[in-house]
Amino acid sequence: MKRRVVIVGAGQAAVQAAASLRSEGFEDEIVVLGDEGRLPYQRPPLSKAYLAGGRDDILALRPSVFWDKSQIVIDPCRPIVAIDRVRREVTDSRGRRLAFTQLVLATGARARKLGVPGSDLDGVLSLRTLADAMQLRTMLAPRKHVVTIGAGFVGMEAAAALAALGHQVTVLEAGERCLGRAVSNPISETLANGLRNGGVDVRLSTHVARIVGRDGTVRGVELRDGQVIPADIVLVAVGAQPNDELALACGLDAANGIRVDSHLRTSDHNIFAIGDCASFDCPRERRSLRLESVQNATDQGRNVALSILDRPTPHDRLPWFWSDQGAHKLQIAGLAMPDDKTHTLVGDGKIAAFRFRAERLIALETVNDPAGHIKARKILTVGPGPTYGEMKSVDFSLVGFA
Repeated sequence: MKRRVVIVGAGQAAVQAAASLRSEGFEDEIVVLGDEGRLPYQRPPLSKAYLAGGRDDILALRPSVFWDKSQIVIDPCRPIVAIDRVRREVTDSRGRRLAFTQLVLATGARARKLGVPGSDLDGVLSLRTLADAMQLRTMLAPRKHVVTIGAGFVGMEAAAALAALGHQVTVLEAGERCLGRAVSNPISETLANGLRNGGVDVRLSTHVARIVGRDGTVRGVELRDGQVIPADIVLVAVGAQPNDELALACGLDAANGIRVDSHLRTSDHNIFAIGDCASFDCPRERRSLRLESVQNATDQGRNVALSILDRPTPHDRLPWFWSDQGAHKLQIAGLAMPDDKTHTLVGDGKIAAFRFRAERLIALETVNDPAGHIKARKILTVGPGPTYGEMKSVDFSLVGFA
């Protein structure tokens, strides 16, 4: 019997799943359904190269001819609003139904709302989609004062790009440091100082009371201490939340994302979830994770194809991430917790922070050290790495471990 795999979502994970199904020998029907009205594109450049003036055509995840050549049906204008698990059908916003043999949920995540008065004023926006980035670019001429709320990856990257374009930029972060949940203190300080050296006003431990405006348009951000920071544009970058409503509505297990097993299956044997919307148990970390990264999306896209083809491969890859912030390139291999020990090496315009849990190396964070990042990924993948004691040795070198 002819099979049909329906993939809901048209981001990095969805595209990789469809491409891998074909390359791994799946000969039946593949349907990819998106809701943004455009062919799949890369999201990471939106807060970096694209914001700095890059062309739309650099964003495409696949050339337009790929879909016909691969005999993959793609409809970027078909939002799915319901799943019928009994009949194995999805229903779109126009009431049309489509049957599936297997369903892959690659619904991604959306920008988290700030939740303070004034968040709905004109000039207040987030940066998650190409439509967001296009709107922001149209608002940037002439020179503007931009306030970015949040010093995570998107907030920091956008601040660096906007400052380089000549805009006056202020970053407001409620936490004690930038990227507080993602990197160690030495790396955080390096990146914050990099922004400051680029002309960005970075304010930490700063809490927003409300966004103020006039005639429906943003004019500033009021802090809890009463100070008002002028703003022509407010970029809200306070994280993302998974798009798991479809899964919850049809009774699938979800908790900070759609729960999946090691083969990316949900609580329904015929439904899978991948990418930013999926929550999985990580053997390396011995905890549940939901990762937002290109590497995780592509790895899970490949693995879900193998699961559908009855050649399951457990999802247990070393996580890695990157972020370009002006002159600084941050790369992370592995996952660290705030209380993990840190040993830092500095030199020649680069910095490396080795993270240890007890005596075991579990992550490395580097700035402007791509060779060290690649070496660390190899060490963390094959092991064993240096101990904390060995790292503190005066004559330590990574060479013997790579």
